[in-house]
Amino acid sequence: MKSSNKFKELDSLRAIAVLLVLFLHFSTAFLFYSHTYDVSVVDSESLLRQAQLIMGAKGVFLFFSLSGFLIVYLLKLKGFNKFNYRTYIIRRFWRLHPPYVAALVIFFIVHLFLGDYDVQLLVQSFFASFFYSHDLVFNHWSYILPVAWSLEVEIQFYLIAPLFIYICTKLKSLFFVFLFFCLLLAASLYQFFEFRNLVKYLLYFIPGMFIAELYFEKLLLRRKSIFFDVAFMVSFFALVLSEPSIFDSLLLLVVFYSVFNLKLLNKFFNNEFLGFIGKISFSVYLLHYPLFHLLMKLFANKILFFDAYEYDMLFQWFIFFPITIALIYPFYLIFESPYVNKLTFTGNLKGLILKTKIMFRNAVKF
Repeated sequence: MKSSNKFKELDSLRAIAVLLVLFLHFSTAFLFYSHTYDVSVVDSESLLRQAQLIMGAKGVFLFFSLSGFLIVYLLKLKGFNKFNYRTYIIRRFWRLHPPYVAALVIFFIVHLFLGDYDVQLLVQSFFASFFYSHDLVFNHWSYILPVAWSLEVEIQFYLIAPLFIYICTKLKSLFFVFLFFCLLLAASLYQFFEFRNLVKYLLYFIPGMFIAELYFEKLLLRRKSIFFDVAFMVSFFALVLSEPSIFDSLLLLVVFYSVFNLKLLNKFFNNEFLGFIGKISFSVYLLHYPLFHLLMKLFANKILFFDAYEYDMLFQWFIFFPITIALIYPFYLIFESPYVNKLTFTGNLKGLILKTKIMFRNAVKF
């Protein structure tokens, strides 16, 4: 979705979500190619690794809540009197599909070149992924682009969100009761679904939807206070450091409610670096996983200065995270940004130098 100055807090929250996912996947790639550290031993003994395994999943849940907020807000802003389902789907299609298909094609070719999968399986995986149905067909995430499983869940949400919001609009005063009922229903059904679909993850979309309704109807308290800084920190760390449970949706409610009222943390959430990462987060999400594996295949065993997983992994993270962002940014300019900002590649490139200077100047000041 298009970034908005009105929702800078959410852009930063999106950046935090993608960083949580990246932090997990980098450690996974590091361990996969490491000749020094045994993944089973690290998984059982390293507190950092155990935290990473939890944080990665919670990053995806944050993405789901962000989608719940933004889709509901935009649908309510547009109004159902002028709503056209076909136009809505086309806009969602053009927002996601060009960069998604570009990533699919790129890594389809890479897998063909590597020969790590049977060609027939790759072709089948490509078309199942192209139509956002890989989990439904294979009951397995995409062999070409594993992170795409969450996009399939997002698409399912996009398809039914207008109907869901329309019902809530008609219910008016019963809106919150209806959302609460759906939350309880989703939580109760959660345990029965081993494969990844919207029913399994609906409880993570609903907190964002709930806060969007409060925001749109001007029922969301807008009073910056240290109380909300504390509420955010407690709920956020309780969320990202605890095992997934039905209580995550309640913690997400507090996170989303408090993020609009931060006082001491407000400067942090308006930092240009987080805003930049939030803006390119979709391209980063699409490409980071295979890029991490490529980089770790080349360097995981060549840059080791410590005898502890935590230090070696973190040292390489601080080296290869900025390199990964630099490699992904041209992809964002070519395949994503034109469909978001309606700018050409040249136009984006001209603004890159100025924006980069501003971003790093502000980051240094912060």
